[in-house]
Amino acid sequence: MANSTGKSRDAVEQDHEIEHFARQNGLAVEQVKRLIAEHGDDRATLTEAAKALKESGDQDVGGADQVTRQARQQATPMHLGKTTRPH
Repeated sequence: MANSTGKSRDAVEQDHEIEHFARQNGLAVEQVKRLIAEHGDDRATLTEAAKALKESGDQDVGGADQVTRQARQQATPMHLGKTTRPH
């Protein structure tokens, strides 16, 4: 049976489970979907894969995480070593 969004109850429950797993493991939903595609849907296997992904630092989802990491590495807090008072 489809709900108001056109998704079946099973699809909605699956989306909810993916979101929950992503929150529990500190990953993005797209990362979890990629892990499922690579490793299947066994929860223990996915948990190990999620842990390995986080430990490797390879949390790239469409390049967004890599860009964010690079920006953080290059960013220098503006308040360090600067004064706003005229000399």
